[in-house]
Amino acid sequence: MTSCEQQTIIDNKVKAANDFDIVINHPDTIRQEQEMFATIHISNTKYKLMHASVKCNISDTSTVDTLRGRVLNCNHSLTVENDSVKIWMKTGKGVGRINFEDITLLAKGADNKYYYQKCTFDYYVK
Repeated sequence: MTSCEQQTIIDNKVKAANDFDIVINHPDTIRQEQEMFATIHISNTKYKLMHASVKCNISDTSTVDTLRGRVLNCNHSLTVENDSVKIWMKTGKGVGRINFEDITLLAKGADNKYYYQKCTFDYYVK
């Protein structure tokens, strides 16, 4: 399962929603202590994925560092390569449905505006 919430950033401030699709590829089920690889990308090529992170405190007053292409108040960056987020991790010893932390994606559109989208996904550990 995946879920996403979208916003537009104008003049470095979060202002309004925009519509673009996020594609998340990940295994549905993995074994305990097994490595997992997931990728995330934007389906529409008019957007360039600039940054991805977890542990972000996003609000209507959040701003973007347009020089570095990052949302401020985000603590942990994820790897972005070739317009895709790469997540490589090893599961723990717990079993059951696990929800990955909220991921904040920052993209730049063909209109030179910045857009962010918060997404998450879950997987089952057996």
